[in-house]
Amino acid sequence: MRVRITESLHDCVIKDLRRPHRTAHERMGLLLSAVSETSDGLLLLPTHYMPIPDDLYERDQMDGTVLLGAKGIRFAMTQAVRAECSCSYIHLHSHRGPPGLSGPDRRHADSMIDDLLHAYSEVPQGYLVTSLSAINGVFKTRTGQRPTPLSSMSRIGQKLTKVRYATRS
Repeated sequence: MRVRITESLHDCVIKDLRRPHRTAHERMGLLLSAVSETSDGLLLLPTHYMPIPDDLYERDQMDGTVLLGAKGIRFAMTQAVRAECSCSYIHLHSHRGPPGLSGPDRRHADSMIDDLLHAYSEVPQGYLVTSLSAINGVFKTRTGQRPTPLSSMSRIGQKLTKVRYATRS
């Protein structure tokens, strides 16, 4: 699975995700993408970014962290159905270079992607982390499946930035 994103869309995503949230440590958004099957596998072409409204975050009663709540998950599922495209949760790790998924990212990604697949299973759905210069993440094509990591991402603008990720088994 590869992602190619325009520099202008990636900059728009970063700008929005850098806005402070009154209670959440990390703001989340949705990246909507067209999907193309190529000889090298699936290619995601992000076309639109959608911020997740502030009132859709909830405090987790178990540990007090502020997460995307049930209303936020329903919001994302609705967008996947309406747009009939790949929909990926995305949030920011504010540094340069390839980002990695944190422990909490890995714990939440699987079920969050499954929710999107329950809503719209015609294309892969995902969970992404962006840094100031690259995107990384995982995707699934069906529920219950183990998430597949991105193999590469390209940021297309005046300067082409390409990041290849090591294949994990």
